[in-house]
Amino acid sequence: MLNNCNNNNEIEIKKQLLLAILRESKIKRMEKAFISEQFCSQHGDFAQVRALLERLDKSTFEMAGEEIVQVRAAGADIICIGESAYPCVLKEMSDPPLVLFIRGNKIWLEQETITQPLLYLAIVGMRKASSEGCRFARQLAHELTASKVCIVSGLAYGIDTAAHQGAVMAVDDAKKSGALPLCPGIAVLGSGVNNIYPARNRALAQEIIAGGGCIISEYGLDAEPLAYRFPERNRIVSGFVSGVIVVEAASRSGSLITARLALEEGRDVFAVPGAINSESAEGTNNLLKQGAILVTSAEDILRHYWKIKFHQPEATKATANISSENKILHCLNQHKSLSFDEIVEKTGNSSQKVAAELTILEMTEEIYRHPGNLISIHRFIDN
Repeated sequence: MLNNCNNNNEIEIKKQLLLAILRESKIKRMEKAFISEQFCSQHGDFAQVRALLERLDKSTFEMAGEEIVQVRAAGADIICIGESAYPCVLKEMSDPPLVLFIRGNKIWLEQETITQPLLYLAIVGMRKASSEGCRFARQLAHELTASKVCIVSGLAYGIDTAAHQGAVMAVDDAKKSGALPLCPGIAVLGSGVNNIYPARNRALAQEIIAGGGCIISEYGLDAEPLAYRFPERNRIVSGFVSGVIVVEAASRSGSLITARLALEEGRDVFAVPGAINSESAEGTNNLLKQGAILVTSAEDILRHYWKIKFHQPEATKATANISSENKILHCLNQHKSLSFDEIVEKTGNSSQKVAAELTILEMTEEIYRHPGNLISIHRFIDN
């Protein structure tokens, strides 16, 4: 069957193959996971993979091709594992999705490019959240987004909805002030990307896309929101981010699944404390007992990452960071403005290090970004 493919585009054939594997009932889940692992490896056991692929029905392969055409006709796209646009962090998961269906701007999936947010964080919590919990989640997402964090959540009722709303509001505020675009977030669905669930959030999903964000799913275009798909969806949420922030969770809340998966994948888990007699705080308070990082503001989270994740060990970080950041400021003092590449060249630092330091300098308003990706120490520059 494979030798009869008329499509010579290797990537397109790979998409079709992986989608066919996903849809093929004769191939077991564990076998699909094995194929996924081999596709990610440079030294995969492709003899075994080929043996599994030969069990594909020709009709399944052909239907996968038709599905790809339908997806694109609907204004969506499909990314397969091993493709350059596939998020690197998801490949590192123990059970990565074979394919991702996406609507919106897929640039936010490419986490390793220097233009992307420095952090990807998930905000999750109860569907039946309190008004105070939703207000806090909305404010937290707004402040984090304004600090160039990409918010990831599941578009569910309650805390998820509030988090997405906060991110979208931050993007709108930035546009009104003339600031450079921010990321309005990524929504990970337990249904198809054209079958938004809950239906009440269709308008919010469109706002995320219109603002330059995206919605993703591993299930397809019009897949139904079946119950088992939401816990499966949670592994993508936790796998995509550096940390998961839990805002309000009962003792059996689905958001605790996301927190557990985050710990299994080596991600940070943050929790917002609540009243000891509140059912909606049982889950978050228990997470804090188990060692989750306590959060009462966006500043708590930002301080954690700026101090621990992107700085050097305590003994050397002070002098090294001051020297390196001063080097950037010194270069900018000598020029009206510089591009990112020019700063990398003039400081002699790596692009990753410069990107991290520029973000910190921008947060403290010591530098400003301008259209054309120019950077200066002045809020306004003449054309």
